[in-house]
Amino acid sequence: MSEETSTSNALSYTLGPDGTKKPIPGAFSVFLTGTTLDILGIKQLSAAKTSTVGFVSKQKVQKDVQFRGAISDLYSIRGDIANLDYDPVAFRSNPQDTFGDGNNFEIAVAADAARTWEAADAAAEAAAKSAAAGAASSGKSKRGARPNRPISGTPRPRVSLGSEAEVQASQTVDQRPRLVVEAQRKRSHYGGPAEFTEESAGMLLDRFPQAAGRSVGSQAYADGTSQAPDIQMLEHDMSTQTMGGLPQDAGCQASPLPPRNNFSQYEVRTLGAGDCQAVLASPGFATFLAAVEPRMEAALLENEVVDVMADELEGLGEEGGEGGGRRDRAISEVQSCSELQYSKGRVISAVQWLPGRKGMVAVACIEAAGFSERVERMGQAQVQASAVLVWSMRDPLRPHAVLHSPSEVFALQANPATPNILAGGTFDGQVVLWDMAQTLDGPAQTPRTVRKERAGTKGGLGEEEVVGLQPQQLSLVDSSHRACVTDLHWLPGLGINREGRPPSRPASAPDARADKDCWLFATAAADGRVLFWDMRMTRLRFKARNQEKDEPEWRPLFTLPLTSPISGELACAKLSFSFHPDGTPLPVFYVGSADGELLQADWSKEAVGVTSSPFIPLCLGGQSGEEGEQTAKAVRAHSAAVTVLQRSAFRSDLILTMGAWTFAIWMDGSLRAPLCQSPAAPAMYSAGCWSPARPGVLFAGREDGVLEVWDLLERSHEPVLTAQPSVAGIASLAFSPVSPAQAETGGRPVQQLLAIGDAVGVLHLMELPRNLRRRHAQEGKALNALVERELERLDMLSQMAPLRRQMAKDKADAADTAKADAPKAEPEAMQKPTSKGAIDASEEAYLKLEAEFRSQLGLDLSAAPGVAARG
Repeated sequence: MSEETSTSNALSYTLGPDGTKKPIPGAFSVFLTGTTLDILGIKQLSAAKTSTVGFVSKQKVQKDVQFRGAISDLYSIRGDIANLDYDPVAFRSNPQDTFGDGNNFEIAVAADAARTWEAADAAAEAAAKSAAAGAASSGKSKRGARPNRPISGTPRPRVSLGSEAEVQASQTVDQRPRLVVEAQRKRSHYGGPAEFTEESAGMLLDRFPQAAGRSVGSQAYADGTSQAPDIQMLEHDMSTQTMGGLPQDAGCQASPLPPRNNFSQYEVRTLGAGDCQAVLASPGFATFLAAVEPRMEAALLENEVVDVMADELEGLGEEGGEGGGRRDRAISEVQSCSELQYSKGRVISAVQWLPGRKGMVAVACIEAAGFSERVERMGQAQVQASAVLVWSMRDPLRPHAVLHSPSEVFALQANPATPNILAGGTFDGQVVLWDMAQTLDGPAQTPRTVRKERAGTKGGLGEEEVVGLQPQQLSLVDSSHRACVTDLHWLPGLGINREGRPPSRPASAPDARADKDCWLFATAAADGRVLFWDMRMTRLRFKARNQEKDEPEWRPLFTLPLTSPISGELACAKLSFSFHPDGTPLPVFYVGSADGELLQADWSKEAVGVTSSPFIPLCLGGQSGEEGEQTAKAVRAHSAAVTVLQRSAFRSDLILTMGAWTFAIWMDGSLRAPLCQSPAAPAMYSAGCWSPARPGVLFAGREDGVLEVWDLLERSHEPVLTAQPSVAGIASLAFSPVSPAQAETGGRPVQQLLAIGDAVGVLHLMELPRNLRRRHAQEGKALNALVERELERLDMLSQMAPLRRQMAKDKADAADTAKADAPKAEPEAMQKPTSKGAIDASEEAYLKLEAEFRSQLGLDLSAAPGVAARG
């Protein structure tokens, strides 16, 4: 039996072969939660008892599916929503659950379905009108069939039946002037809870005996007791009113129409020329102007000085720190991503948000193994493939792309000028470069580097295809690092020519901006060297003629070995570069070592390059890869390896370091002592970063999975907030990009996400509360004052250092003098024998103490050996 379309007063549906009701073609039955109804603005439709049609703009519906992704209620029909052929989109409530699937709404993804709904509603409305008209005509015909009665021309006289007395009794006559009662209440008491009780007047008089004997209304208690009188009051729900003319039957019937955005306005009343002149010449108008002129001037001046549109209570919750709900005070998790094949049971060593790609994060996963275990397995075939996963917030169930690597990636960073370029450093010292333009922009894919993979192998997510991307460039093993690459940084605004020198340009030419060109980056490794690379790989031109193909060889442009003045050998762990205001790098940079040292190095050595140039003297006077040794200023910053080395986004001269159980903040150019240092934490710090929105806030992740939030302007001895996003240790942190304008002005609070990679391969996307992403007023000035105060403290300590050294020297000299004089008296004391009386007195004191001890414990004193011996 073919399907038949049925139209009822409430819903349009089709009947299937088995007689069940189904949505019409072009419509889907969906269940919309309260959150989705609030976003779409059709929550009022869910309260209707009958089916009601509402319209939502096409852009809002597609935006909900695009940004909420798999958690959207319309995600299952995302393909039909993307191909909508009309605007706005029709939604129809289904309170009776006509289809029996438990859904509460229908959506028309085709214009024909929406027109079918409109036709059904119009037919139902016409049927209702016709039924009402038929009922009205039927009643009119019955009334018309009744015979007309003759009307007498002379009215009959009125006969009184006693109703005047009843009307007179029902009237209320004031016997005394009415009382005027004025009640006042403080404004702070408004809005409070109201408590009502059910008590009679007698109970109230028992509670207040001083009111006994007083008059109630116009009567008084004759006996002087507190017994309330039995007062009876009659309430009449009636009223009388005179009417002119004869009463007539009238009726009105109107069909309800859908709400419309209409309004009504009175017509402007204008005066004629003569009336205007009379008003202007009247003395009352002049008096009115003289009275309101001062107030008008004061109001205009206040409008110019005070921003009347500003919300004065907007920052009240964040200043106090306790206002708002839990969402405004706690760090909440938005999404969590994990992949069974590449990330399960592994450590996320690096997290990187892709610039210009909203909601896309790249993570590097490594095995949870120690150094000795990795050395034993070197040269053997890998059990699990090494890869970098690119996640998108639109689909948290499977990665957007898989970037393959010949070895595990420990350092990862995207090109700030070309977001599709991603560079990584591996465990064996090689540098890898990926070009993700084919996976992000979607052009024709190259078979050499891009291939489709089946997600879900080895217990994956099914047979969905995931894009796999091979490295575009890979450095030579002989020219790479000799140990694991621990950090990688891009150097925007820096360029070189073919000879390895900075490009020649006129003195008046503007400096290169950081957002125009970015070709160079630096890597650090545990071998104590810093290598500088150029992503524009050149091919060797001088080859043997019989060589058939020209293979690319990617080598570093410049090698900078570093030595430590403290320990000699240096195992680099982290890098930090400083930049000019125009965006070009400065020659001075900082290095954090695996031994907890913080070093300051300078790459512009006179023996290697021109000191007047702010650029790196790459390969001057030699071939590619020439080395130039540097000696750095160093200080012991932490007791273990430096895990974080980062500059503040608001003050580039503030450097944050983390290592072992503490973190410290240093001033650029001064390594004598840190500005401030945290107390020891319960667990070691494994990751951390500055806040991109607030100058005085930093985040620290510990190995026990706890995330600490420190506000240096509020507390310096403990964190202001702690959260535990993971039961495993936190391995890496990264904030979603913030626009420079918003970070500088502290604009309106928007959603700010923190990506956290843990030690079991799970990526957690956390949303920060409002007080951590909104910059407070005068916070930058408060941070500057704090830095100046700490610098003054360090200067005072430096001035007192010589005095302290002199005092320590004097104390040591006095101790040496006393030690030199002590041997002269020591032999006399050693040769002096101890008297027998002193020994007996000591023995007597011991026995007395033993007796007291046994007495307190309730022991038998006769069993004490001392007592027996003494007895």
